[in-house]
Amino acid sequence: MFIKKTQYTALDSQSEHSNDETQLEGSPHRVRYILPFLRYILLVAMIVSCSVLSFHVGSQRTALRHPLCDESMSTIPLSIRPHTLTYQRPFADDPALRPTDIWDTIFPNNGTVGGYFSHPTIAPQRSTFSAFHQLHCLHAIREAYYDAINTSESRHSHSSHANMPSHTSPAHIRHCIDLIRQSLMCYADTTIEVKDEEINGVRGFGTVHMCRDWSGLVRWTEETQEKYGMGETLKGV
Repeated sequence: MFIKKTQYTALDSQSEHSNDETQLEGSPHRVRYILPFLRYILLVAMIVSCSVLSFHVGSQRTALRHPLCDESMSTIPLSIRPHTLTYQRPFADDPALRPTDIWDTIFPNNGTVGGYFSHPTIAPQRSTFSAFHQLHCLHAIREAYYDAINTSESRHSHSSHANMPSHTSPAHIRHCIDLIRQSLMCYADTTIEVKDEEINGVRGFGTVHMCRDWSGLVRWTEETQEKYGMGETLKGV
């Protein structure tokens, strides 16, 4: 559907559950070279994750409804059940570490025929779900991050993650990628996005979503911090 097929090269084998804090010795010069790439990718990731999660979290439970969303939800029989998120590193690793991309397994038909569909009532035109589109965007960020790292490492014989800022290190980015992936799958936004033949895909923007009030969440948090503090001790209790 959306997943770009990566060209893979043979790399040294690595345990899927190895310690993400393991670091290699290397050159600070390489780190200075790659930082602009990582800052750009991190900025894109922050924008995507914040906007996507704030726009669609709770779309199934909000009191305000939209006719298209109501129709979509009533047509698709999805159960809601508790699920504890656990770190699954293979989904966050460099795609080049494996001959086939494990991300294909989370899309319909293992990503072989795409996630587009049509339906007589909710999608008379070729469409897909926002959840698939959002995961596609996250996958693109994952590939861009590792492309930047691998490009830099190919130009510098001595690479190092030890000198990288912790918030842009592979260990932290792996954590971020898999947390956002599982959150998107947990909320499974079933908003219908109609395919735009002009771009041979979906744009995402311009589609009505039923959203929880992000400003209200920020305001509630600020008021609670002011009243009770930020976790050290509760005031007035």
